[in-house]
Amino acid sequence: MTMKAKFELKLISMSKSVQIRPIDSETVEDYASLMQDKHKFPVIVVFDTGDGKYELSSGFHRLKAMRKRDITHATIDLRKGTLRDAQLFALGANATHGKPLTNEVKRDMVTKMLKDKEWVSWNDSKIAAHIGVSRHLVGNISAELKLDRATRKVERDGKEYERQQPSDPDPKPAGPADLDTSKDGKKAKDPDEKERPVTRPEIEDSEELDEPEKIEDEELDEPENKEPFRYVDAVIFYRAGVIFLEASNAVKEGLAKMGDSSQHELLASIENHIDQIMEAFEGQGKEEIDKKEQKVIASITPGMNRWITTGTTAEPKKEPKKGKTEGVSDQAMARVTTWMNTIGLPPTPKPLATYAKAFDDIHNIDKQPWSRIDEIIIAIRCWKEKGITLTSPTTLRDKGKGGKKWESAWMQYRDSAEYKPLSKPPRCPECQKPLKRGQIDRKGVSYHAWMCNEHPKPSLVVGRDYCPERRVI
Repeated sequence: MTMKAKFELKLISMSKSVQIRPIDSETVEDYASLMQDKHKFPVIVVFDTGDGKYELSSGFHRLKAMRKRDITHATIDLRKGTLRDAQLFALGANATHGKPLTNEVKRDMVTKMLKDKEWVSWNDSKIAAHIGVSRHLVGNISAELKLDRATRKVERDGKEYERQQPSDPDPKPAGPADLDTSKDGKKAKDPDEKERPVTRPEIEDSEELDEPEKIEDEELDEPENKEPFRYVDAVIFYRAGVIFLEASNAVKEGLAKMGDSSQHELLASIENHIDQIMEAFEGQGKEEIDKKEQKVIASITPGMNRWITTGTTAEPKKEPKKGKTEGVSDQAMARVTTWMNTIGLPPTPKPLATYAKAFDDIHNIDKQPWSRIDEIIIAIRCWKEKGITLTSPTTLRDKGKGGKKWESAWMQYRDSAEYKPLSKPPRCPECQKPLKRGQIDRKGVSYHAWMCNEHPKPSLVVGRDYCPERRVI
């Protein structure tokens, strides 16, 4: 049962057992600033546990921001449920909104569900869909934890069933066929042994497959092309299943944003069916493959091996070399690291010191402070989000339509609503006090501006150079 109602915020508990990640003070500051500007946020979700406690489940940063703004009452989404209901809802609350989850937090959330006595019985697709991650990630973490998940719950036609997972066959005891009894040193073949089907192996180190091994015809009991095709066909189906499940999850998220859930049941039914087939295939893949099958797999090209293990035939990106750092500053090298993490470098990168020199030139030749260079990096990231690609810092000082490229990017960013100055506010020309963000009225319209309340007119001129005035929405 859910209801939206005006609620006293001081009654809401923020339990550590429900909270998914630590509070980020910068995000709280941003939310508080947006709340001051009357920006609308989704309502927080609170569970009434029936014992006089109201447990916050979704909206920890929003509640902190409201308390920072001294907001005492707000509309909330109040639900009836237990503490575990609040915990479960929290694990899925950030799948489609809020501050993006880091990879570390995603892994912690998956691990939390897999270590829970009840939730561990969910199949990988259901856990992945609830948290908003890929099914592949859930499977990998489950394997790392070495969990005994012999029985899992699956849904079909709206009903829940328990399904037994395929188990590894018992190892065959050593016999004459396992001993070296032939004259040429090859293992004798047991005439009663049935041919084992080729299955998906667990490859510990894919680097061993980069050098294809030549296979002599007499070492294969069957025609040379039979086993590779069976193996590759199986892997193609498996990867197709992974791609479908990820795409289906993305479709459901998109429909949820539009408020349409009409296709959820159909997609869930298809997902469960494919999930059962894939899990059965994984169970077979855990069997140890024999040497002959390993040689067949080793004969596949390195590109095919990369596709099997990673889903792409592209070679891994080369790590850029640091290069000689004499003559470049530590501040410039720090900006190169920021650029790599937020924008990325060209496919064939130059030594990092080359990019650092470009930032030193902007600082020393163009006379720009390091805080302005940080804003330039943010501006280039905004360009990237709009589809304008600039991956090399060495081109920042090239000429563009509005001057140098860094100037064009920074001016566009400065004129946008997303602009936040990173340098310290200037001082009032009259009293030398730092300017503060305030509000002025001009011709019946309100604007945010940096100013000194004691000397508004002279300080506004300085404030406009620091940050353009923004109309209050």
